[in-house]
Amino acid sequence: MLTSLLATPVLRLAAFVLVLGMPAPSVAYVSGRLHINAYNFYQTLALVPDDQFIFHEPSDPSRMLTVQQGFNDAQQPPQTVFSRSANATMDGSDGALSAYVDVELDGIPSQVINNPGLAALGIYSEASLFGSDFLEIKSSVLSAGAQVETACSLDVLGNGRVVADFNVFSVQTGGGQVNVLNLGYYDAGNGIVTGNHQGSFMAVVGGLYHIEYTLTASGGVDAYGMNAANQTKFKVSDYSNAHFYVDQVDPQVSYLKATSGHDYSQPVPEPSATLQMMASLLVLGQRLRRRARANGATAATNGLRIS
Repeated sequence: MLTSLLATPVLRLAAFVLVLGMPAPSVAYVSGRLHINAYNFYQTLALVPDDQFIFHEPSDPSRMLTVQQGFNDAQQPPQTVFSRSANATMDGSDGALSAYVDVELDGIPSQVINNPGLAALGIYSEASLFGSDFLEIKSSVLSAGAQVETACSLDVLGNGRVVADFNVFSVQTGGGQVNVLNLGYYDAGNGIVTGNHQGSFMAVVGGLYHIEYTLTASGGVDAYGMNAANQTKFKVSDYSNAHFYVDQVDPQVSYLKATSGHDYSQPVPEPSATLQMMASLLVLGQRLRRRARANGATAATNGLRIS
């Protein structure tokens, strides 16, 4: 189960790259997709078209997808008795990915009373991002082919369901690639996540290495169990801080040159940085949700609103 969860977002994004004719693998880029569907788990058929985007510059604005749908009863005038909504937001730049989703159900549809397992009344939201870059190992004191230790770190901070992955491949003569390091993280959404996963590999001076990194935040709810005493279901997955670092263990003898020009080395944190980041988690979900709802007008009866 875990293997499929880790693989699925990457495979979907890989297909996304091929279909849209995105940059060839030898070019550095960060891309993403926002997706919302009925049911409480991923379905190919979406309620609205996916938002797919390539982040060319760090200044590119974040992307947002919003759905709201209301269901009326048969009275005259009609009354909205059940509604569902979802928001998805993403942002990305070299080595840094951000994803946020929320989903909500409100009310008691008549179908739930007759069939508590009616999953089609649920809603699911997903924000997936994928980054790719190439790194060359350089040295002014070591000869080509000398081995140097290279360290990688996958840092995720947030809450809710998340899948993150960081892969390094050695580019062989002729273009083939061999995986030399994998860092992966999965959390089902049971609380605040402060995951830090580290690893290293022996690189060679003059060698070329391909890095791929992904982040997927998702959430889903269904109408099962909703009644007069429980008329709202709500979930949030908020990962505004996911960073992917690559450092030379001994920077005095070797350094990295990225195709993108980005510096992947891990900065020395300020003493208060961690505390400030944790505090921001308490307000970020509410802020993004308010912003998403402020972007649209009141939902039309039995209709969809997209922003």
